[in-house]
Amino acid sequence: MSLGRSNRAGLKARRGAIHWVRPATRVGAAILALALIIGFAAGSIPRAKAAASLAGYRDFSYGTGVSGPTTKEAQSKLWFNDGSWWGVLWNPSNTKYQIYRLDTATQTWSSTNLTVDARATVRNDVLWDGTHLYVASAGTNEATATHAPKIRRFSYSTSTKKYSLDQGFPVNVNTGGGMQAFVIDKDSTGVLWGTYTQQSKVWTTHTTGNDQTWVTPYVLPSPGATTIKSEDESSVVAYNGRIGIMWSNQNDGTYYWAVHNDGDPDSAWQITAADQGPAETDNHINLKALNNDPAGQVFAAVKTSLSNPLDAPLYRLLVLGNDGVWRKHTFGRVIDNHTRATVVIDSEDRELYMFAASPCCNGGSVFYKVSNLDNISFPTGLGTPLIQSSTDTHINNVTSTKQTLSSATGLAAIASDDTSRFYLHNQFGLGAGDTAPPNTSIDSGPSGTAYVNSAVFAFSSTEAGSSFACSLDGSAFSSCTSPQTFTSLSDGSHTFQVRATDLSGNVDPTPATRTWTVDTSNQTVLVGSDADAEVDQATPDTNRGTSTTIAVDGSPVSEGFLRFIVGGVTGTVLDARLRLYATDGTLDGPSVYTAGNTWTETGITWNNRPARTSVALDDQASISANTAFEYNVTPAVSGNGTYTFEVAATSDDGVVFNTREAGANKPQLVLTVQGDTTPPETTIDSGPSGTTKSSSASFSFSSSETGSSLAGGLQRPRRRRAQLPGPRHRPCRQHRSHPGQPQLDDRHGRAGGAADHEPGRQQHPVQQHRRARRQRRGRRDRRPLRRPDRGRQRHGRPRR
Repeated sequence: MSLGRSNRAGLKARRGAIHWVRPATRVGAAILALALIIGFAAGSIPRAKAAASLAGYRDFSYGTGVSGPTTKEAQSKLWFNDGSWWGVLWNPSNTKYQIYRLDTATQTWSSTNLTVDARATVRNDVLWDGTHLYVASAGTNEATATHAPKIRRFSYSTSTKKYSLDQGFPVNVNTGGGMQAFVIDKDSTGVLWGTYTQQSKVWTTHTTGNDQTWVTPYVLPSPGATTIKSEDESSVVAYNGRIGIMWSNQNDGTYYWAVHNDGDPDSAWQITAADQGPAETDNHINLKALNNDPAGQVFAAVKTSLSNPLDAPLYRLLVLGNDGVWRKHTFGRVIDNHTRATVVIDSEDRELYMFAASPCCNGGSVFYKVSNLDNISFPTGLGTPLIQSSTDTHINNVTSTKQTLSSATGLAAIASDDTSRFYLHNQFGLGAGDTAPPNTSIDSGPSGTAYVNSAVFAFSSTEAGSSFACSLDGSAFSSCTSPQTFTSLSDGSHTFQVRATDLSGNVDPTPATRTWTVDTSNQTVLVGSDADAEVDQATPDTNRGTSTTIAVDGSPVSEGFLRFIVGGVTGTVLDARLRLYATDGTLDGPSVYTAGNTWTETGITWNNRPARTSVALDDQASISANTAFEYNVTPAVSGNGTYTFEVAATSDDGVVFNTREAGANKPQLVLTVQGDTTPPETTIDSGPSGTTKSSSASFSFSSSETGSSLAGGLQRPRRRRAQLPGPRHRPCRQHRSHPGQPQLDDRHGRAGGAADHEPGRQQHPVQQHRRARRQRRGRRDRRPLRRPDRGRQRHGRPRR
């Protein structure tokens, strides 16, 4: 993804700006993309999803012996037979393509140990006609004769539940070499047809007499079949007593459609344009058909080459009506960036399913949309996740079956990830076949203690199309959608519950539950970035430190660096979030790491960028444009200090976010800090002790914590045994002087308000001057004497 960049000259934001907010009011972490885990109803539905899978099930690793084993979109790798789904998958243990069976109860594939093809370079197309299984396997090198197609036919035993290769197979098809894909189907007379592109031409061939004899391939009789690009492709489908072949011609912008009536000679083709126009074609085609159905005859999932505007159609469904007219319906737009689409049809329930990977072209997740078959219309957006994983981030090349679906078959699809080298699949029931309740999962949301008064929960169901009902703190369940947001929550414990109801009305009897505690008594500290810049691998010596945006992308490679200086923070950092604002979104967001601090905003480049100093702290999935998103960087932030974060892409679907030079929505480090409840220790560092001859005293004192306020009091000696009140503490400063007879009592208060309840004390008597003592003695001597009256005269009267 190529991303534009802009630079702006001018004053930079003040370095290290800190804003304190109390109580905490920040929004929680960015919401992950909604994930649905879909189960199969025609049998026992597993009640737990596979590890690391957000939608669907993670299968086994196919190793390094093959690449893209589910390629191409024109072909099918799965089929349904005898109550089970089957597939041709690569067995890494014996390095062969073999027939596998899907166990619905455990959602695991097991090999039947029956080999289809031992060539790692082939791409397989499978066709189950109700009696036999046909597999066409061909390599991709046009100049290599051993890459030519081989056709195998297998018979199935209902008693042994096994397939066996029929005698006389495999059969070689003389194409001279390989091709992008060899696609097969069978017409109403039992003739097998195949098509492929090679040498920039469109070819076809078919059996004659039996399944083992194939006519010499020939080019379709149309000028549009001889002027295609080397990457253009073709596909074939049987419908209503005809064979239809569609191919792309990107040179003249046409999807061609060639029709052959069953039983006619090879020269009898009617060729028209299914769609035509500038940039209207790509090389992605998947065909399905319905016989004698009011909805139409042929359904083609095709891709355009349009790149703008963003709402232009990128993927379409072309429908051949019973009147012979092709009509087109938009499945996905340019902004959705779909690729490798497949369409399947449930004629029993009158529904049509179309699924594709996104982003193009290395994949990410597989999404699907559902439409009424008799009134085709797809919702905008990516669609619902069909196959999605937190560990497999390049899922691509989804494939299914050529068969029409029903409640008896359900739906199954499989894809592969060439980065993790894993198969992944999903399966779910259709129509009346679904009698089991769904299982509801809470995919993301707060747990433990949350330091904000808001909460966002994302949840999913094991069955596609489920509706949800939510409850907070025991309230009645009411309709809700994922994600569900709650605000203005009170401090204390809260409980969230959610339950799914599937399309058949089955309700999850055991709602998913999450309990957490809200605590907003702490402080929220907002720290602005001290420096931020983008570095690009394509221009390794260019500095982009003054740009108002940072683009992070995997192709071309670009990264972002942000530095924050945290100061003046007391207490414990409970939570730290790197908050960024996206101006251009992505389906697969980047990861964040810590890096060295020795760089400058106007000097950093790709070549001198600081080294990464941690593993990924956090990763983002889908990020919407014009929204804030956050990374959890709590493990890296311990308190005051300097912190650098590197934001690096995990896909070639880039994201753009604001820098501190932007006018608004600048990067922030959001800290949740626990208030300080530990009192400081107060110390009298200097001052008189013992007995002094001065009537004044000067004391120096300190606190164990910087920034503390000070309060001092003077306590005079007690006379006799009278109980006098204690000192009154008043604010004071160091080196405070006290006349008289002091007992200094100092208490410190700190920023958090905790006071020292055991003040520092120092007592000292004062030795008074001799003259002052004599003067006081003289005053006492002049007082009249009080004599005892023992029989003596009192006031001049004798005692009687």
